[in-house]
Amino acid sequence: MNFQPAASWRSSVSAVATGLVFLCAADAVVAAESVAAWKQYNAALEAYRGGDFAKADEAWQVLSTAELPDAIGGKVWFQSGNAAFRIGERTVKDEPENALREWMRAREAFRVASSKGPVRTEAKLNLDLVERNLVRLNLDLATKLEASTKNQPIDKTVELLQAATVYAHQATDIAPENAEAKETVIRTEKGLREALQKKGRELENKADEALKRGNQWDRVQAKQHLDGALSDFEAGLSLAPKDGTLNLDRQRVVEKLAKLHIDNGSAEKKRGDQSAKWEPDDAEKHYREALAEFDQSLGVKPHNNGEAERGREEVLKALEQLELREADRLAKQGREDIPRATERAAEELTEAVERYQEAMDLNPENAQTPPKLEATKKDLAPVMEKLGQLEQQRAQQAEKRSPQEAVQHLEKAETAFDRAQQADPKSESAQKGAGEVQKELDRLRQKMGAQAQGKAGEEGQKDKDAKEAKAGKELAEMMEELKREQAQQMDPGRRRQERFSSQPPRTTRHW
Repeated sequence: MNFQPAASWRSSVSAVATGLVFLCAADAVVAAESVAAWKQYNAALEAYRGGDFAKADEAWQVLSTAELPDAIGGKVWFQSGNAAFRIGERTVKDEPENALREWMRAREAFRVASSKGPVRTEAKLNLDLVERNLVRLNLDLATKLEASTKNQPIDKTVELLQAATVYAHQATDIAPENAEAKETVIRTEKGLREALQKKGRELENKADEALKRGNQWDRVQAKQHLDGALSDFEAGLSLAPKDGTLNLDRQRVVEKLAKLHIDNGSAEKKRGDQSAKWEPDDAEKHYREALAEFDQSLGVKPHNNGEAERGREEVLKALEQLELREADRLAKQGREDIPRATERAAEELTEAVERYQEAMDLNPENAQTPPKLEATKKDLAPVMEKLGQLEQQRAQQAEKRSPQEAVQHLEKAETAFDRAQQADPKSESAQKGAGEVQKELDRLRQKMGAQAQGKAGEEGQKDKDAKEAKAGKELAEMMEELKREQAQQMDPGRRRQERFSSQPPRTTRHW
């Protein structure tokens, strides 16, 4: 079709073999500003007629994103749907998934075209055709996947039936009243539910066998199997929430998982108790793991799980006592070290404060902990001030040999005074020390910046001098080379001839 501006075109439709209506021409009086759009439309139309559906589709998709007058807008969407349908039609046998995607795109295009423009009737006809093809293809894919589950491992069977169920639901989404589609949904969901139940029971049996062996690795494997079984039973229940056997299966696995976590938590607590006296850090690790196990048991079975709740409380109490014992020991040792080892005393008192705070977080109701925490903070504040002053002195000593080292000491002093203020916010000496350190840090950093800038300038001048020297050397070498060439050209005999001859050399005649 050749484009004819300001001309009126006749409308006609032709039914293709599949029943898809193709718009050959459309009534329109083309405005001057629509010329470019109609040219693109006609070029795509020619590509479509020549069987190049991809090229036509690409052009119509570009046009669909532009602001078009009603005379052409609906037609663009209509033709885009036609092209997408044809592209899918070519791949339906060998690549049905691709055909499904293209036909879904065609469906959306016809939906738009049927809601606006002069081609509503044709678009609705094609929309109905595409939807019937989509339903048929989805049902065929679902049935094919169902048939392919024969003699497959249970994991693969579940995977295939999940995909089949998706196709069946896509068919009912398009045609909710289609009896075959509804039957396919019921059939695929039933098959999937049964496969999930079988898979879950197999995993549960594997977990039972692993627990009988009883070693630590087998207990880890048992937990993984039970987690998988629970997931499968819950997936089956999402398809049929009132399925009695699946509910029983789920509850049975929940009980096993909850008990496994309780047993693991009890074992970790026992290890913690054994380590508490001589290896407190190791004991804390075991208590933390025990707490996580009891929490997981309660997560699996939130109600009627008194054993897990009691185990959790026991672990929290053991953790609190461990933190308090360690805090008391560190506080005592830190106070003893104040006169002879300031840095070690600071570390010990700091950790004591942290452990008292942790004990309070574990049991806010223990009235004995807050006074201990405050007393330790009170002792910690002057120790931190002293440590800050020591670092200030070290910074002064280090500045002459290394400003960078001085800055490192001042940063340590800054941290010490900050911690002193945290321990005693009212300490004026700590505030004063922090201010002095900040001034010194600012001064040193400015000094180092100026030195770095000066060094960069010196290095830049050195580079400049080196470049100039190199250029001068290269120029001198060039001059020497030129002199040598001239000396070779001017031999003695020739120089005498040029001196006494009144005629210029013939070779320079035309220069």
